[in-house]
Amino acid sequence: MGMMITFIVLLLSVTIGVIAYPLFFQKVTPHLSEKQTSKDFNEQDALLSALSELEEEYQMGRLSEDDYKRLKLHFQRRYLKTKRSQKEEAPETNA
Repeated sequence: MGMMITFIVLLLSVTIGVIAYPLFFQKVTPHLSEKQTSKDFNEQDALLSALSELEEEYQMGRLSEDDYKRLKLHFQRRYLKTKRSQKEEAPETNA
């Protein structure tokens, strides 16, 4: 009986070690695509996120209709402005 308990404890220790090793001893490197590193993309992503949060706040009754319309228009205009500037900066390619 004692030998079986020792074997189970040893087996569990090895299993935990094999599973935990990559978590503690490998360097974590984030994956970044070219679009994620661009300033325009990050700004566009932030504006879309702000619009989404704004919609949620309005639906939950935390914003008045006037504030909602004003902020929505503001974020939409900024988004379109960054989208236009990104298109102007990007080189045109004909495929």
